[in-house]
Amino acid sequence: MCSKSRNPARIRPVGTLRVDAGMSAPRAFTLRMPRAWIGRVDSQSVRRWLRDWCTHPTPQLPTDPGAGDYRASFTLSKRQLRVASGLLDTSESEAVRRIVAARS
Repeated sequence: MCSKSRNPARIRPVGTLRVDAGMSAPRAFTLRMPRAWIGRVDSQSVRRWLRDWCTHPTPQLPTDPGAGDYRASFTLSKRQLRVASGLLDTSESEAVRRIVAARS
């Protein structure tokens, strides 16, 4: 006999990834990046690119361009950072650099 779940909201189809559309638990995140990105990469763009990638993840990203000499701070979602680094099996910094490299 099959019983019905009392909380159907807890059941999600396999392969579905839920990432908040808004900013869940924002975190100041400092990233070392290539000098070529100076002036082309801002916090709003990185948030949008990270959110978009987490919503529709793809493993076909460029390789990490490396840490570089330039440091920038962004306010990013902790959850989205964890999702990206977990799915790519890399550090949060490397995951963000690869996502940015695909867009810049």
